[in-house]
Amino acid sequence: MLSSLTLNYRWQSLNFTSVSGYYYSSQAAFDNYDVTVAGLGSDVQHEKNNSWSQEVRVFSSLPGPLNFTAGAFYEYDHRVLHNTPQLFLAAGPSGAPLFVQYPGGAAGGIDNAAITTAINKSHSYSLFGQVIWKIMDNLELTGGARWTKDVKHTTTFEAENYSQQALGVQNIRGPTGKAVLSLSPVGFIYVPNSNVSNVSPEVTLTWHPRQEMTVYGAFKTGYLSGGASNPGIITNYSLLPDPNASLRYKNETVKGFEAGVKGRYLDSRLTAELTIYDYKYRNLQVQIFDAASTSFLIKNAGGARNKGLEGDLAYLVTSDLTLHGSASYADLKYTDYTGAPCYNGEPVSEGCIGGSQDLSGTRYGGPPLSANLGATYDRSVASDWNLGLTGDVYYNSHNPKRNKQPFSDPRAYGSLNASVRLYQPKGRWEFALIGANLTNAVHFYYAVGDKVFGITQPPNGRTGDITGIPNRGREITVQATAHF
Repeated sequence: MLSSLTLNYRWQSLNFTSVSGYYYSSQAAFDNYDVTVAGLGSDVQHEKNNSWSQEVRVFSSLPGPLNFTAGAFYEYDHRVLHNTPQLFLAAGPSGAPLFVQYPGGAAGGIDNAAITTAINKSHSYSLFGQVIWKIMDNLELTGGARWTKDVKHTTTFEAENYSQQALGVQNIRGPTGKAVLSLSPVGFIYVPNSNVSNVSPEVTLTWHPRQEMTVYGAFKTGYLSGGASNPGIITNYSLLPDPNASLRYKNETVKGFEAGVKGRYLDSRLTAELTIYDYKYRNLQVQIFDAASTSFLIKNAGGARNKGLEGDLAYLVTSDLTLHGSASYADLKYTDYTGAPCYNGEPVSEGCIGGSQDLSGTRYGGPPLSANLGATYDRSVASDWNLGLTGDVYYNSHNPKRNKQPFSDPRAYGSLNASVRLYQPKGRWEFALIGANLTNAVHFYYAVGDKVFGITQPPNGRTGDITGIPNRGREITVQATAHF
């Protein structure tokens, strides 16, 4: 459930706004993260989330050159997670201790490895303000800052650890008898709490050389609160000097510049926009998968730099025909990422030393280059009916390798979308034939070898199983719409 309430009040030259929000969700899920019919690893999860927020702000509309915006924000969030994994369910009896078997030799014995509970509560407080100075009729300077304080309380533990209780040991053993996982003991409670604050300033200069053109430059900073990971199962960190450290992740901060120009040209028939940016991140938050513990965690890369440019344009050829296009180039690169996890089976020759590697200087993210070119044709074909035709061609360059994985470097790909619709501009009905990916191009958003319990193959030790998520294939949709 998601609900919000907005109230506005005006008093002379001051405009007041109140925004109240409430969010509630309860969801359960089952996942086979072995990604095969063998079912060596599955998982059941239940999560409840309650959150409410309140923001109040005021902005002025004074007749002079100076105006301002100010406000305050508060949010409370309470999230509870329960997770229970089943490991090696189809492995059957093993020569080495696997799980205690039920009478009659039922395969797997005690098949739930653990029950993990995580209780998260957070309070976020924020004050913000901005001053707008109209230096000239066509020149404006804005500057402001946001102060944020985040207080987070996390309590997480293994409510059950069946391998420990049944066998008196901490290690779960795989089908070969090799210890692959060490679970946290029952009764040990982790409290990776955090209490941090941040100030993020920004300033923007905007110039209008003529009525339908804007040029701007900005220095901006940002902040993303740290917190505590909630892995599906908790590795045994209880013997470390700081058991909570492995579950914490730090605040992410960013600062940089961007500039752009946008406007209308050729008697407003051409609309164009171009933006360039260069931002540096510190303690970039990244999600990692630890195949050894079958856990997803949030960690920090020491630093990253994101720079690039993007632009789009639209040209009105006739009153019925419009051409449009867009393109972007993003250079996303880790500047400092030592201690990054290795992919499953990565050899020392590729940089994996002691289970970690240095990804400093490597690219990350999606395709660096993407572009689109299309057209829209719309005209009247009867007294109260219009015909609309659209077509778009998309291009995406290859993705960077994910954590150096040789499997995760898909080739560049393109696709074609088109549609035709017959509709009543001032009436009720609309009929459409919509085609997506008409060329049936196939690509993978990512392809990795970090599959849980993947089988290694000699001599390079890489996993024999590769997991990938393909795009949707060709789709043809017939749609009828009635407006009431």
